[in-house]
Amino acid sequence: VREWFPDLEIHASTQMGILSKEGALLAKQQGVTRVVPGRELSLEEVRQITKIPDLEVECFVHGAMCYCYSGQCFLSSRIGGRSGNRGRCAQPCRLPYRWEGKGQENPHIFSMKDMCTVNRLPELIAAGIDSFKIEGRMKKPEYVMAVTGIYRKYMDLALESRKTGKPYTVDERDYMLLMQMYNRGGFHQGYYSQHNGRNMMECRRPNHQGVFLGTIAEIDKNYITFSTEWELYPGDQLEIRIPGDGVEMTSPVSVKQGEKARLKARELRKIKKGMPVYRMKSPALIEELKECFSHVGEIVLEGKGEFYIGRPASLRLCDKKGGTSITVYGAEVQKAVKQPVPREQIDKTLRQLGNGEYVLADLKIGMDAEIFLPVKELKELRRRAIQEWEKQVLSTFHKKHSGDCGERTCVNDEVTSPVTCKMEASVHNREQLYTLTKHGKIKRLYVPLRLLEEIPEGCVAQVYAMLPRMFRKQQAQQLDFEWLCQRVTGFLVPTVDALAWLVSQAGQRAEGEQEWGVVLEDTLYAYNRAAIRFWQDYIENCSNLYFAGRTVPAELSLAELQELSGNGQIVPVYGRRVMMTSAQCLKKTGNACNQQQEVQSIKDRKGKGFLVESLCSDCYNIVWEEEPLSLSGCSKDVAALSPEGLRLDFTWETPEQTEKIVDAFYREYITQEKEVPGVYGNRGHAYQSVE
Repeated sequence: VREWFPDLEIHASTQMGILSKEGALLAKQQGVTRVVPGRELSLEEVRQITKIPDLEVECFVHGAMCYCYSGQCFLSSRIGGRSGNRGRCAQPCRLPYRWEGKGQENPHIFSMKDMCTVNRLPELIAAGIDSFKIEGRMKKPEYVMAVTGIYRKYMDLALESRKTGKPYTVDERDYMLLMQMYNRGGFHQGYYSQHNGRNMMECRRPNHQGVFLGTIAEIDKNYITFSTEWELYPGDQLEIRIPGDGVEMTSPVSVKQGEKARLKARELRKIKKGMPVYRMKSPALIEELKECFSHVGEIVLEGKGEFYIGRPASLRLCDKKGGTSITVYGAEVQKAVKQPVPREQIDKTLRQLGNGEYVLADLKIGMDAEIFLPVKELKELRRRAIQEWEKQVLSTFHKKHSGDCGERTCVNDEVTSPVTCKMEASVHNREQLYTLTKHGKIKRLYVPLRLLEEIPEGCVAQVYAMLPRMFRKQQAQQLDFEWLCQRVTGFLVPTVDALAWLVSQAGQRAEGEQEWGVVLEDTLYAYNRAAIRFWQDYIENCSNLYFAGRTVPAELSLAELQELSGNGQIVPVYGRRVMMTSAQCLKKTGNACNQQQEVQSIKDRKGKGFLVESLCSDCYNIVWEEEPLSLSGCSKDVAALSPEGLRLDFTWETPEQTEKIVDAFYREYITQEKEVPGVYGNRGHAYQSVE
């Protein structure tokens, strides 16, 4: 984008996973003008980013919430081949899962309620947020109309409240309308003031739950009676909520708020007193909304038409608000021979501006008494006037290219000659660490921060520290760079924020004192040569750091990776893959939080297994695929990529299993033996393209 459109503003999507001031500054240094930080940030963390001069900040205020940190979700691509990181999410977090040993009462354990912050707009404005973002990827037009209309109304009220000091309040009916458009068992106010919580989840059902109208007070023959919390309209689609199901019905009558509604029902055997009644949809309310917001977006114009015999007809349009004015000319006006064109006909024809986007509020007409002009000429005059007016307005938004507009070519760097392929491994526990630190077959070892103190003497592998997957203010404050420097030769970097922190810390050391290698995790995307070149150049130009490799993206097949072969490519050939990293906690959701780091086993509706790891020190969860990736038997296809490293990722394997897996892959890939025992696992996306 920067090469082809150098004057175009660039906004960093929430998919970039920026969670810190340092990450936002890195983006700004690369020409980004607006950052959309992760939805998981607290308001205080957002304030730190809004303090950066000349950088706009856009934050989510309403709509569906992802369970996973944006840019870190691989569940959709693994289950259905549709990548959430490419805008093709199949919403697997809304599906039911069986939590082993925890029962099936509430199976939608990853389904979050929608966010609604209309009550907090003054606070969000005061935090310095420049733009409010409403999520509505798969919503209907009436949802977009209602939600944007209501938020526009209260943004204006919040701004007025800042100027005048008037109290800011949200009308209960407007809040009800937001609920009526879509809610999953109510709303929550996002992560702005809470880190996570069971109140943010709705595990019973993942879809729209409607608006509560009342509780059944009487059942008389075929009729139910209840007092209405809100006005009931003819055509309202209702649902009587019963355990595990619902009885649907349609209201034929209108009932005022607070009055008793007596409606004919069906499936009376299922219905009992005390059951709640919900309105799922209201055609009448939607029509009311359309009427309320019908004026929104209208462009009000003023016009002046002149129709004098022997002169071309003319029409001038002027937009007082924008100051745009144009005049167009048409056919010559003739003297009427038989039937003259009345002023009323001219007025009516010129005002018919089509789809309602434009309104001709004031039209002055100057004309001779006995004129003739065909109606088709009047319509053509009107059409050309609108066309010219739009052209004039849009011209003010055209970007002027300031650089060379000549022919450009795609980046296609030559593949560097690969060095001798080496085995690398990451560990997850102390036993694996002890097994691999003295293992001569492993040349580079990735170690979690919590295990760095336990590296035994005589370790023959290079030790790289694995920086936290979610690198926020808390993680940065806990790290002691000086302490790390004494124990490692490099870092495995998973996010923009982690890289920004590392660059800052290394830059504070004396130039040339010591250099640390940087290996990029697969979550720092490099899907093309331009991206690879950027990361290499950026790191090599940072003080005391050098580019030591990049882990290939998990969502690219081996065939796709051939286009990117070489250039420090590290290919994972074994290990459980991370599906989601979430600020939520599965144990909190199930009211089972014991503040102990544990692993829970879950299965989806088809029996596929996942492991949910609770990281209590930072209070977040990692969802792992239970079956590991294994490219055992694929050495010829992997060798075609000319990788510099082959990576084994160990999680809960025993020392004996770890030893056998290292031996099997070393014999197949390094010494290239023919008779090698296979290693259990799936192929991931090695032979499967992702949408």
